[in-house]
Formats: sequence, structure tokens, C-alpha cells
Amino acid sequence: SELGLKAAELNRLLEQHGVQRKNGKMWLLTKAYSGKEYTRIKNFQNGFDEDGEPTIGAFMVWTAKGRQFIFSLFDR
Repeated sequence: SELGLKAAELNRLLEQHGVQRKNGKMWLLTKAYSGKEYTRIKNFQNGFDEDGEPTIGAFMVWTAKGRQFIFSLFDR
């Protein structure tokens, strides 16, 4: 990673700084940081249910603006 951290380490630091929280299995931004175009939600097919219908999962991805924000946190 560009910061020299593993994803799990970065997620933990961002949680400690109040930037994000875990909701079930998914990380989400806290109210203070949501709506600033730092992230977007990406959907993916992760399997099929018992009726053969696709099941959909989701995860948060950082935008270029969000990456700049993360770098600014560590530049302080």
C-alpha cells in the first residue's frame, strides 16, 4: 500500500479516527464524512440463493478525492 499499511491496519486506524465504522461485514463512513464524495459503494454478485437467484454483495471503495483525504490525515 502507498502508506505502508495493510488494508486491515488502515481500516482500524480510520475507525479509531472516527472516519468509518463497520456495519455488519461492510465498512461505511461516519456521518461526519459521508456525502463528501470520498467513497462509493460497489455491488457484486457473490453467489446464488436456494432458488437459483443471484445474491448481491456490496463494499465501499475510496475515490481519488477520498484517497487524498486519507493522505491528508497522515500528513498532519
